[in-house]
Amino acid sequence: MLESDDTRHMVKALRAWGVQITQGSSNDEVKLVSPPTFQPPPAPIDVGNAGTAMRFLTAAAALVPGVITLTGDRYMRRRPIGALAEALAQWGIKTRTEDGCPPITIDGSGTLASASITVQADLSSQFVSALLMVAPRAEGPVDILVPADIPAQGYVDLTVQMMAAFGVAPVRTESGYRVQGRYHAPESYAIEPDASTATYFWAAQALTKGHITLSGKGATMGDLQPDAASRALIERFPDFPERIDGAQMQDAVPTLAVMAAFVPRPVRFVGISNLRVKECDRIAVLRRELQRVQPDLAHEEGDALVIKGDPHLAPHAPETMIDPEGDHRMAMALALLGLRCEGITITEPDCVSKTFPGYWQALAQVGARLQRG
Repeated sequence: MLESDDTRHMVKALRAWGVQITQGSSNDEVKLVSPPTFQPPPAPIDVGNAGTAMRFLTAAAALVPGVITLTGDRYMRRRPIGALAEALAQWGIKTRTEDGCPPITIDGSGTLASASITVQADLSSQFVSALLMVAPRAEGPVDILVPADIPAQGYVDLTVQMMAAFGVAPVRTESGYRVQGRYHAPESYAIEPDASTATYFWAAQALTKGHITLSGKGATMGDLQPDAASRALIERFPDFPERIDGAQMQDAVPTLAVMAAFVPRPVRFVGISNLRVKECDRIAVLRRELQRVQPDLAHEEGDALVIKGDPHLAPHAPETMIDPEGDHRMAMALALLGLRCEGITITEPDCVSKTFPGYWQALAQVGARLQRG
């Protein structure tokens, strides 16, 4: 299991609910034993900036007989969770938020009824995944209705695949999903390598015309991970298409946008409105920080991001201070500028600990010259 802020927050929260979690000495194996009934923790649980933990725990809190409050850092407290709270209300679960954002208080009964629930998933596929994962604990069938297309549908597909390994396979319907059945505990479940993290090194290889081999223990990376689709685009560099639809590979968009700064034609990224409600407004931050490198390098057109590529950017780029606004993916993606441009400085470099504490060491391992300020 990756040692990162996100996983630490999830482990801490589950332990507070009475789940026994034992990690092997090398983290190759993590064993979980759940109690017959979750225990309400005595104090609010702070999940930092872990959006996955916030959303999945919010739904799971319905199974806790008592009141749970989930909160987070200043970035988390402006990320929307109202659509998930509204879906839980249809299930008879009382919640309270701060204007649709965390902190959120969930008053769970410990049981869930058979129900039909509508969830607006336009801001996050995780709202759907969260409801899917708790639905097998209901007293009967649960229909989860999704009235529009789900951005990053691949993550919901991953959720369905994982649930099938635990003995429950949600059935796709015309309007969403039907969940019927109960979980069983398999002896083991292998976690795939992370395609989102791999994008930085696929990009580093393309930008430098080098060769990087990614290896690690665990399962083989599957095609269901949305960001895995970005590899085919990255391998085309610098021959990017004029239009890239990022709806189904959202976490790869920052990496692709940075690479687009060096291609010989403008590249328009569409289908990325959800990037405005990530750890920061990623569309605005990408535009702003690329403009620091060269004023006409990027601009916004509604929720689209247009990168006006310049293959001669590197020799003329000034020394630039990049502010990722505490967003791990902004820091990791924008740092790739430094593989071609001298003088790129990333503020708040430790924000990468959210998902990849060893990022800077890994960049150094493949030959990047780094200097701590």
